[in-house]
Amino acid sequence: MGAWMLSCFLCTGMASGQATLTQEELREKALSAFHQKDWAVAHQQLSELLSVNGTDAELQMRYAVTLLHDGQMRPEGVQRLASLWEELEGSPSSELAFWWGRAWMLQGDGVEARRWLKVALASAPKKAIWKQEAQVALAQSERLPEGFEWRQDLVKLDAFELPQTSFHRYISWGREGTRLMATPEELQSKQDSKLGLYAPIAFSRSDGVLYHHGIDGKGTGGLDVFSADVAEGGFLNHQRLPAPVNSEFDEKNPVWDANTRTLFFSSNRPGTMGGFDLFQTQWDGENWTDPEPLGPLFNSVHDDLAIYPGSETYSGWLVTNREGVFGAPEVWEFALDGAPQRPVVLTTQWEVDGEVVPGTFGGVRRRDGPATGLDRRHAGERPMGFGPGFRASHPLPIHWKRWSAAVSYTHLRAHETLRYLVCRLLLE
Repeated sequence: MGAWMLSCFLCTGMASGQATLTQEELREKALSAFHQKDWAVAHQQLSELLSVNGTDAELQMRYAVTLLHDGQMRPEGVQRLASLWEELEGSPSSELAFWWGRAWMLQGDGVEARRWLKVALASAPKKAIWKQEAQVALAQSERLPEGFEWRQDLVKLDAFELPQTSFHRYISWGREGTRLMATPEELQSKQDSKLGLYAPIAFSRSDGVLYHHGIDGKGTGGLDVFSADVAEGGFLNHQRLPAPVNSEFDEKNPVWDANTRTLFFSSNRPGTMGGFDLFQTQWDGENWTDPEPLGPLFNSVHDDLAIYPGSETYSGWLVTNREGVFGAPEVWEFALDGAPQRPVVLTTQWEVDGEVVPGTFGGVRRRDGPATGLDRRHAGERPMGFGPGFRASHPLPIHWKRWSAAVSYTHLRAHETLRYLVCRLLLE
């Protein structure tokens, strides 16, 4: 009885607090959370608004976009955008065209993505918040790869969600003589400090060189990788690394591997699978080699933010949001699974147990389970993507469902917020 009364009290209190916001105020808060990319909060507040008026096209679009950023509900987000696109095909907004292009990117189709991103940019308002993101996505779509020379399967040992502003504290990297830390204040620019930029460092004591990312002094060049010599009492030769390491796009989270003289970093430059992807470059004593993207499974169409490579004696660590809840990054502990495989050939969309490649983390198996994802479509069938010239023949169809009625939810009842759902589960 006590638990039941407490649950009712909590529900009543929540309902009372929620009633203090008008629909206009709730809409303003939802749009603010959306533009700040706080996808979880935006999703909750948009669901509340749609439970009152489920036919508002703008809210439907933004609600679908929040689903695109969730590892489990992403397919529903694509379907909802497809339905909305069909209904408004005669006069879609430029922002809807942008998110429609992004949905095609998440399905691995650079041609369709490029088509609709161009439509979006051609009619975009001058001050559109999403305009720069659309320009980056367009550049990526124009160089989306159709194949890879190799692929390395991984064993996913563990995964946990962590704040993107402190993930290095939870990584137990076995690299001897390397310390994981945050960038010292002395190396932060005024813009770094002003924005509260989080920049983790993997410092190798044997080299005495520290690599970090930051914003240049004028704040006009985006994120770049910097280096500094560590000397007794301070830092010397603090400088931005030259091209080809840095580019006109963003580079961040450099990780120096002293054993192989390799610098790993994340970048949203074109030439790989979309979003932020992982690259590697080597120092030959005089110059940096041209950065090369890591292969599929290390990279995805989502944001792959950092990698701490493993060895035969200790695990590697991967920071990615490909399966995170509403874009939240996860830290994965992994080990290599066998030797690199034969080439992977991509067409546009692949169906692998209901998911699409390269968006899924295929070819991964947990320590106690079978291989999943792109390793095999169904048990006993030919592995997908092996061998030169082998092309997928099972594209993921877009089902043109209509959502013109009030929005339905698989995770919440139509009238519920997340807090009410918790109360209902307690009472039931």
